[in-house]
Amino acid sequence: SIGSYIGSMNGKESEITIHEFDSKSQQNQNPVKIYICRHGETFWNSEGRIQGQTDTALNPNGEKQARLLGEALFELPCKYIISSDLKRAEDTAEILRNVWISKGRKDTPKLSIDPRLREVHAGELQGKYGDDPRVNSLRREVFIKWKNNDSNAKYPGGESKADVVQRARAAVIDAAQQAADKGGGNVLMVAHGGFIKFLAADILEREKRKMGMPKAVNCCVSTFSYNPKTRCLQIVKMFERVINDSYLEAKDDTG
Repeated sequence: SIGSYIGSMNGKESEITIHEFDSKSQQNQNPVKIYICRHGETFWNSEGRIQGQTDTALNPNGEKQARLLGEALFELPCKYIISSDLKRAEDTAEILRNVWISKGRKDTPKLSIDPRLREVHAGELQGKYGDDPRVNSLRREVFIKWKNNDSNAKYPGGESKADVVQRARAAVIDAAQQAADKGGGNVLMVAHGGFIKFLAADILEREKRKMGMPKAVNCCVSTFSYNPKTRCLQIVKMFERVINDSYLEAKDDTG
């Protein structure tokens, strides 16, 4: 049976479908591909400011990146599009959809919103400049704790790695399972760099392996595969650049 869950973060709500899993129905289900795009460049990206869950807007270059992303992914097999509720991600998704519609793609999916796809909350660091020595010192301190498996470490007033991983896995698996239950079809998501990195790090930890990570530029695409039979997520490709490098000027790791 299918239930309904209302996800709410900072007063924003969206209806999210969740499932009670039926092992018999899963036996004939094929793997689902999940393509997770980082949003286009924002004014804060270009300034090197840490965004976290601050609701910043795309700048003109970010809007151009989103259009190019739509063109690059025009023929991508995809039945569902889901975005974070933060404006920079939602606008990227809408621009991509508008490109598909304008180019005549008749099966362009409607956009769904899931607040669980939000960026990592960076607490007191939100709005700060990433090259500030004091900010860098605190970031390194927290990164080291995360690297040493302290998943409860967080920035002052922010989210822990454990919190982000929990909502990230739930959001991605819910979407992929819903696609599988409806007969298959791939999922395209628009989210954030930190969100994608934490999801990938968790998968690698579960698999007890390491993997080099390219730079998470704006509008890069990471591909994952979900097996409904085992309910396992796997990494296929990380942070693939699909648009012209001349439009990729934003600093990495600023949300």
